[in-house]
Amino acid sequence: MTISTNRGTEKTIDQIILSAYVQAGLVEESQRLNPPKWADKLAVGRDYLNSIVNSLQVEGVPIRSMVLSNLAITSGVKQYALPTYTLDVVGDAIFQDSSSTVLEAQEEYLVRPCTMAQWQVIPDKSATGAPEKYMLYRSSDPMNLFVWPIPDENGYLRLQIQRLSADSTTGNNTVDLGVTWTEYLEWRLSYRLAISNSLPAQISTMLRGEAEAIKIKLLQKSNESVTEDMSFVHSTMWGGYRNVIE
Repeated sequence: MTISTNRGTEKTIDQIILSAYVQAGLVEESQRLNPPKWADKLAVGRDYLNSIVNSLQVEGVPIRSMVLSNLAITSGVKQYALPTYTLDVVGDAIFQDSSSTVLEAQEEYLVRPCTMAQWQVIPDKSATGAPEKYMLYRSSDPMNLFVWPIPDENGYLRLQIQRLSADSTTGNNTVDLGVTWTEYLEWRLSYRLAISNSLPAQISTMLRGEAEAIKIKLLQKSNESVTEDMSFVHSTMWGGYRNVIE
């Protein structure tokens, strides 16, 4: 038995679109190599596929869309523009001075996120020091980030950024998701195509059901997960309390 040396081969955007048309019954299997009016079908399929990929970003956070980004911090400056691909910033940030190696700093400072309402009531916004809080200003384009206190030294702020997915408008490219999402995209796109081509409700419902079942399984695997300790306190026979971690 000979096993292929290739792993995780991804379909191109146009290959996904063709499979979706076939699954919806809009292109016959015998026409797979030369579908009629294919240029028009591709244009519609790419538009729908782009919308499907974009919608996934508000339903879950696939690991592939998360990146660590190092934002250069300048002494005396509190407001910074984030990369244009930023969809959101997740969780705590880390500040380190400019003398440190970005990912191997000996001393790091935790910087907590805060809401605009919490930022609004900070009593002394002119305070200086190592940053302790950051606030996202989402109304600007690109998105801006404010830090407090105002930095009193140069350094870097390491952020966990959820980036926008790349567009799915070039047929020879691959979709900006892991290879495991291909089957979901084919079923979900076939559902959109069934709706737009007025196929019977029984068919479109079946196609959507298959897509949703696959998505549930994928989201369970696509998000980062770690084993967390569970702590609880219970009374003892001596009248005291014991803290137990499992």
